[in-house]
Amino acid sequence: MPVVVFAELERDGQRVAFRCPYDADFIASFKARVPAHRREWDNSVKAWAVHRDLWLPTRALLRQYYGDDAIQNGPAIEAVEIELLESEVDVADFEDYATLGVRSDAPACVIHAAVHAIVFSHTRIQQELDAGEL
Repeated sequence: MPVVVFAELERDGQRVAFRCPYDADFIASFKARVPAHRREWDNSVKAWAVHRDLWLPTRALLRQYYGDDAIQNGPAIEAVEIELLESEVDVADFEDYATLGVRSDAPACVIHAAVHAIVFSHTRIQQELDAGEL
């Protein structure tokens, strides 16, 4: 039976809740990396919650223990992940327009879309490297 980790954005929009099979090593690593005041266990639904800005490192840890294919995101998670990835790149400071394939006087939305495409591509490549697929 395949392992399934389910993640969803909580109603407050500030935390991501996830449920996963118990793994003592995962829990120890998770607790070592995520400060106690930034994580919460809800025993009633058997789920962990982390602040949304900790979701990407938590997701990486989940993938390490359960595999890439195990994570099933709820509908709001993709938007959170894109927002977090985009926030790691400051478009205003980006000056290598040739790498982006756009002109320096392109509309900001075009530059932003090009940066997003590179960040998304880089993330997928990194995930494949982490999984040993490349």
